[in-house]
Amino acid sequence: MNLASKRWRTTVVALMTALSVLFLANSQASAAQPGEGVDWGQEIENNSIVQTNGGMVETRDPNTNVLIQVWRGYDNNVYLALNHGTVVRMPGATTLAPPAVEWSHSNSTTNSAFRVFHTGTNGYIYYTYVVTGGNGNIANIQQPWNQVPQGAATPNNFPVSVVGLPNNSMYLAFRGSSSNEIWGQFFDGTSNLWDNPVRVTDARSDSPPALAFSTNTNIIALAWRGTDNQVNLIRQTYGQPWWWGHDIYAGVATDGPPAVAMTNNGRGQVAVRRQGSHEIALTSIWANGGWQNGWDSENTHAVFGAISLVAYATTVYLLATQFNGVVNWKPSRQF
Repeated sequence: MNLASKRWRTTVVALMTALSVLFLANSQASAAQPGEGVDWGQEIENNSIVQTNGGMVETRDPNTNVLIQVWRGYDNNVYLALNHGTVVRMPGATTLAPPAVEWSHSNSTTNSAFRVFHTGTNGYIYYTYVVTGGNGNIANIQQPWNQVPQGAATPNNFPVSVVGLPNNSMYLAFRGSSSNEIWGQFFDGTSNLWDNPVRVTDARSDSPPALAFSTNTNIIALAWRGTDNQVNLIRQTYGQPWWWGHDIYAGVATDGPPAVAMTNNGRGQVAVRRQGSHEIALTSIWANGGWQNGWDSENTHAVFGAISLVAYATTVYLLATQFNGVVNWKPSRQF
């Protein structure tokens, strides 16, 4: 999203992937979710329209305001841009799935560190650090990529989801490579060590999961498409090992993964593509439990194949990818 437009943002990313996008001829409708925009913008990097193979994800350093956007190209390489500037290929990464990204920490008032993840063509999960210098320039892309230990793996065309946590920690979620179970893996930023992967009880899916983190409540939200094609969401309080607040968001069936994002006031949004029509459905959620008990249709009734949600401050934004790979965006919820 263009920094000059509307989005001076603060953190949280989540991703939903599929195939492509088709805008329907009729784009006239009133906003269904409070604050939902009626016009789409296009993602521009270095004055050129971005084309991705499977969608885009992004996050921002809340201290330096440096924005990083990452995506998979049509050559199966991973690309990034900072603050809508020069597009850079990340060396050493070949993937059949969209990447993931989270903000790690700030080294000063001008330097930011991010962690980018990708699924290898062998199904194992890899990550590296991207460090920025002054004026948001890339200072270093750590090489080689680190493999997430303890055999963490997913189908090689499935993305993973990751959220940054306090103390430079992070939580990774992925669909298992040999079953439809959802797994999670915690990284301790103090010891710089990964825990063993842990299966999320009763979480099974034929699609990748999605994560979000509420900074003011310290609650992790994990969403997935159930085997009955309904969206499930559970919560975990940072520092505690158990999940709670399992919601099933009835009323909409989906044939792909959900997207989820949490604002910094403990509220958020889930987005899915409706099974069959592939139009987007939206619902509002709360970190401490509960949801709006219903779904709203995205107000332009466009059909997309790759969508993601990202929240900054009190606004959620929807990123959506067309058939030709062009990424569009608009605000989808204001809290």
